Amino acid sequence: MPEILAIHNQNVSDIEYLDNFYKGIQPILEKTKKIRPEINNKILVNHAYEIVEFKKSYVFGDPVQYVQKGEKETQKTNPAISLLNKFMESEDKSSKDKELAEWWYKIGTGYRWADQDSPEDEDEAPFEISTPDPKRTFVVYSTGITEEQLFSCYIQNFTQMITTQDTPQVAEYQEYTIYCEDKMMVLTTQFGKLQLKPLYKKVLGIFKKKLPNPYPLQIKGFRIIEYPLNKNRLGLIELVISQLNAINRITSNELDDIEQFVQSLLVYINQQIDIDRHKQIIKLGAVEISTSDPSKPADIKLLGQKMDNSQVKTYKDGIYNDVLTIVGIPRLNDKPSRRRYRTS
Repeated sequence: MPEILAIHNQNVSDIEYLDNFYKGIQPILEKTKKIRPEINNKILVNHAYEIVEFKKSYVFGDPVQYVQKGEKETQKTNPAISLLNKFMESEDKSSKDKELAEWWYKIGTGYRWADQDSPEDEDEAPFEISTPDPKRTFVVYSTGITEEQLFSCYIQNFTQMITTQDTPQVAEYQEYTIYCEDKMMVLTTQFGKLQLKPLYKKVLGIFKKKLPNPYPLQIKGFRIIEYPLNKNRLGLIELVISQLNAINRITSNELDDIEQFVQSLLVYINQQIDIDRHKQIIKLGAVEISTSDPSKPADIKLLGQKMDNSQVKTYKDGIYNDVLTIVGIPRLNDKPSRRRYRTS
């Protein structure tokens, strides 16, 4: 477990980075400028959010419906399939599918938890499903040729008050719920090291009955299933993250260029002027030019150079079109193709 948890913690750092990127915490917010640092615009165009939301809505906009495979009579309805669809609607599976899809496109994988219904639930379905956070979930597979699932784990963080040298302190510990195919177990670090946690069950709401740990499952089967987007678990954001950073950089530099052009520097040629005189000139909007040396004519010019916006826009649009092509999103100006068929 310590070796597995070390690998999981490395994955968590990558997941948090991609999740924050989707939320708008992107490198452009840390943009710096060495020349004229007072003009440093940070424009974030969150195309990562756009990509994930479009794919999620496009693929899972309508609830998934189960049908009988190979059924030729379209008017005939299998009552068991209808009951399954009713159970899924009771569990609000459509919204959980969208949660799973969001993790899919953000980080490249997602997880689903499923177990038999608890006695306290009053819905129609005899089971429960949820979409656990991938930062607290992982699945371990065999290294054999079949690569079958060995077990899964869900991590919970807790706090407890401890007293050291008469000083109360808040300490954190973790609990790891591990699901095998036929049993589950709970490990904890509450007592200073990773060990099995004592399990109890309330009887009549008062008495505690000690349970075995590992605890045998009444219904066999893995409770947590992983749904990778692809074999390499690559999300859509990872595929185009450098292009998205480039678009933010170009957009920010465009606004910097406009502001620097508006605030162009005044250049005094063959003149000496102090700060107070300069402020007076700016306030009045006029200046008197004179020189005592005819060979060195005095002049005042605005020092400014503006980018070619048409070329910049062409370059930025090219990057954005590459992004849409890579993630499989149609361009706005794309028109559906029309096929003509000749009939005899």
